[in-house]
Amino acid sequence: MAAPKGTSRLMSELKSRIMTPATTSHYEVYFLAPDRVKDTIQGSRYKLNISSDTQLLIALSCTDTTLPGSSFMTHEVTNDIQGVTEQHVYRRSYDNRMDFTFMVDRNYSILRFFEGWMAGITNEDKNSFDPTNKGSRYLVKFPEHYQADYISITKFEKDVDRPDEQTQLQYTLIGAYPIAINSTPITYESSEILKTTVTMSFI
Repeated sequence: MAAPKGTSRLMSELKSRIMTPATTSHYEVYFLAPDRVKDTIQGSRYKLNISSDTQLLIALSCTDTTLPGSSFMTHEVTNDIQGVTEQHVYRRSYDNRMDFTFMVDRNYSILRFFEGWMAGITNEDKNSFDPTNKGSRYLVKFPEHYQADYISITKFEKDVDRPDEQTQLQYTLIGAYPIAINSTPITYESSEILKTTVTMSFI
């Protein structure tokens, strides 16, 4: 039995519209620490030279993150209309924390980078701070000295050569800095790739 006229065209259109979903595995992150923090990371304690190769390593080592979300904050309005309770928007609220999971290279550059960044926030590179001395103390830097000007997440697909402007999404995190390095388990059992998860705070 012959297919109705236009069926093949309809199927072709359906395939082009719904058979090309976006995937989760094509993205890029980019971290640029503030210059004052770089001095700490490159200091003698962490022995990490931040070059373009280091920046590329950090970008390529990120195995897992999320695209930032947002939500509306509302207040409740009761009985403006009899018997009806409404939610009215008064503010849009954005996520202010995000997790990034990284594969750790054999030189531990990823851990050195974020440990150095956090140490730079609290001036732990200064001679006045000694964690073995009970009377030791540190002073936290001002936010503009440790918050990053530019951390971005770019989401794209395999067919990046498409001519239209909808080939990617880009999110820029303003005022970002690492607020936590999660505990990283190690074991004598079968070896796996060492990974670490860093929680970033941003404005």
